[in-house]
Amino acid sequence: MTLRATNIRKGLGNLSVAFYLNCQFVRSILAAVVPGFTAHGIRFVIVISAVLFLLSVRTIAIGLYQILIPFVIVLYYLVTSYLFPGGSAISFFEVFSYAIMPFFLTMLDVDMSKVVKLTLIITAPAMLVSNKIFVHLGSGNVIKMLLSYSILFSASCGLTYLLYYRGYDRKAGKFIYTVLCLPQIYYLFEMVSFGSRGPILSLIVLVILIMYFKPDNKSDIINRHFSLSALLFSIAAVLIIMFSEELLSIVSQYLGDHNIRIRSLNKMIRLSDEADVLHGRSDYYALALQGFIDSPAFGKGFDMFATNTGLPYPHNFFLQLAYDGGIIMLIIVLVPVFQASVRILAKKRFSLFVPWALLFSASVVGSLFSGDLWMRYVLWFFFAYSLRYGKKDVLRKMMKTISLQRRKKIVRIKG
Repeated sequence: MTLRATNIRKGLGNLSVAFYLNCQFVRSILAAVVPGFTAHGIRFVIVISAVLFLLSVRTIAIGLYQILIPFVIVLYYLVTSYLFPGGSAISFFEVFSYAIMPFFLTMLDVDMSKVVKLTLIITAPAMLVSNKIFVHLGSGNVIKMLLSYSILFSASCGLTYLLYYRGYDRKAGKFIYTVLCLPQIYYLFEMVSFGSRGPILSLIVLVILIMYFKPDNKSDIINRHFSLSALLFSIAAVLIIMFSEELLSIVSQYLGDHNIRIRSLNKMIRLSDEADVLHGRSDYYALALQGFIDSPAFGKGFDMFATNTGLPYPHNFFLQLAYDGGIIMLIIVLVPVFQASVRILAKKRFSLFVPWALLFSASVVGSLFSGDLWMRYVLWFFFAYSLRYGKKDVLRKMMKTISLQRRKKIVRIKG
């Protein structure tokens, strides 16, 4: 009976994380069925995630930075709200929902392989209302940038299951979840054909990670190797960078001759012809960097970029963190996350690396070019996940040291 209750709580915790990481996409599905969900649907989904979290809580794991980082974020927000004219561009509910809540969710012992499978289940109904969700706009038949990023995590889960978890699943589960990956392939097609560049780049990074890191089929060990396919891909990337205009034109011409449309590729060619591949983002970057130089220690205020410059946000999470919180925020947030990520990779454990690669590609890559840092909930979950599973095993090392000292003492006595 106890075991059954424990399994239920773990299942609710996994479901809580799945709803949270897909909250924008689930909101889109609900809005397609009930139009009134468009305005406040994402809050509804986040509340569902929070309720599931509370129902699943029995024991939690707390680390130093899981407390310190949320505390610093709240402190900066309150100081900005009371001392800076104009105030922050984001509400406290949004700050808590997108930047704080991930640290609570990762206090649970979450099984990311099950989160991936639950993602395939809860996002599959989008196929039933796909004509209302994937609305093509304008003469270019584009889908909104927000929608591209909303389906990114879901599509990444589809790829991750097919390329990683499927090989370790049971026969019945393998068939069911492979079928559930079919909608993800459709979402992927919509994203590539009519979506933005950032999500596509994120998926490419995920594939690169898969090519460089391979699982040992007989254990939980990751084997890093330099394969021929990875070498060819790297060479192709260098060629694209060196001869981008010519190669992009050739590829576009070839695809056009075969009636294959990739909206992001055509956009790259157009922006390259206009000598503005960053699409005006260089001005945002310059303003953010100047703001950091003006106030390097404490920054210019929590999400104050719009108030100070008239532009929405820097479109780069690193620059926004530096602009908003200065060196203090950079050190408190990014340094421990980087160290934790290095530890995860150093452990070479398949069960740790796969979720890390999934979350990294679905959050960090796109956040370098788009979005408001404080609303990038998958990015903050990536930070929290890295800190949760990349922390130092201090107690284990202490026990090993004590055990080794005892052995040496016993040897001396016998000698």
